[in-house]
Amino acid sequence: MMIDSGRVVCMLGFLSLAMAFSTTSIGDRLVYSYNIYSSLPTTTAEATKAGWIVNSSCHPVYGHSASKTAGGASQETPITLFFNGAGQISGIGMHYYGKVSNLLVERGFLKTVESNVHSISVLFRAATPSICGSSSSSFPLGDRLTVHPDTINYSLPVIETEAGAARWTNGSCFASMGYHHFFDLTTAPQMSWVADNMLPISLMYNEGVINAMFFAASTVQQAQIFRNHMWDRVPLPDVLMCKNWCDKDCKWHDTDFWSTAHIFFRDHTKVTCPGGCTLGCC
Repeated sequence: MMIDSGRVVCMLGFLSLAMAFSTTSIGDRLVYSYNIYSSLPTTTAEATKAGWIVNSSCHPVYGHSASKTAGGASQETPITLFFNGAGQISGIGMHYYGKVSNLLVERGFLKTVESNVHSISVLFRAATPSICGSSSSSFPLGDRLTVHPDTINYSLPVIETEAGAARWTNGSCFASMGYHHFFDLTTAPQMSWVADNMLPISLMYNEGVINAMFFAASTVQQAQIFRNHMWDRVPLPDVLMCKNWCDKDCKWHDTDFWSTAHIFFRDHTKVTCPGGCTLGCC
């Protein structure tokens, strides 16, 4: 059977557009790192008070960038925050250091910053023309998750049913996180178990709406347990990474360890799994 590639692209574009204009608030806070739960600022006032350096110039798509170090993100402080003209959080970015997937670079999910340094950014609000304006939003964080809106403009589903419709793979439930979902760029909705093929963001849902996400790296980003570089406390060996799926066939072919960086949008203490299960195929 012949498939009309033009129709497929059109359908995917329509689905992406529909998700991009969701009116669901993605949350009311920004907290990073599983089992550390450190708060990130959600306004420029909070950022300045916490020692973040907020760029005075406003990017027409991302807004004002902010980093913990002068000159932008670094290996020790790889998170970048973005704020709109009203001073509200508008997105988050993560720098990756070391080897990354060529496919993720080719597809535009990871941008090359310099040799062995790449980045991914997720915007929480509509981009141009209002991002630099002074109008504030009733949503503390925003209403969408869009990867690189200035280039690939790839929408991540904020509603769990949207994830199913977009062929994301449903994984296990963890208390504090919710149900994990992943996307394999080559074999979705199945997993190829090739790290280079996996979209480097996992989404987690609680009661059908987005609760958290994590950035994933198949090259270890932490230096040691007390120098986690804003990632989760320790790298995960394959056997622990596989706990995120309810699949006995989980076995990664091209990596032995993962780094993850959880970003929570809601109160993690209120997220539970069925039957009191704390993690697994609940």
